[in-house]
Amino acid sequence: MFEKKIPAVYYWQIQSGMDVTGLDKGQLIYCLVDTPFNLIDDQINRLAYKHNFADSNGDIMEDWRPLVVETVCRMLYTWDGLAQFCDEGRNPKYNISFDWFKDEFKEIPEKARVTIIEIEKDEDGLKAMKKQIIEARKYLNELSAGLAEKLSLTGNENN
Repeated sequence: MFEKKIPAVYYWQIQSGMDVTGLDKGQLIYCLVDTPFNLIDDQINRLAYKHNFADSNGDIMEDWRPLVVETVCRMLYTWDGLAQFCDEGRNPKYNISFDWFKDEFKEIPEKARVTIIEIEKDEDGLKAMKKQIIEARKYLNELSAGLAEKLSLTGNENN
């Protein structure tokens, strides 16, 4: 698998959620899902514009099909998603055949597309965070008071 290093922003978001809900454990869940078709279409459009690989009927030249297959394979992870993407008439611009993928496409099993990372509640970290929040609020109040004072002085000069 991969190193289960949790981005700080996710870690503290989960810690805050546990604190608010009173839970002692949380989870960070990463899911690999099929890319929305409009984004795949955009990528194919960019490639077609760059390489001019399709005729006016939307038929992709045979020499360029491997590029299209590679691009789609990097963006879809399920046979169902691939079949829907290749559905005849779905893409009004290009004709992409499901048959092109038979030997190239490898579905990623669902179990491999979901990674769950368990996170324990960090009481000491939450105490430190709450202390920092109090300090940040004090600082913000000081800034607000200073700004209000400056605005009132500026307003008096015009009278």
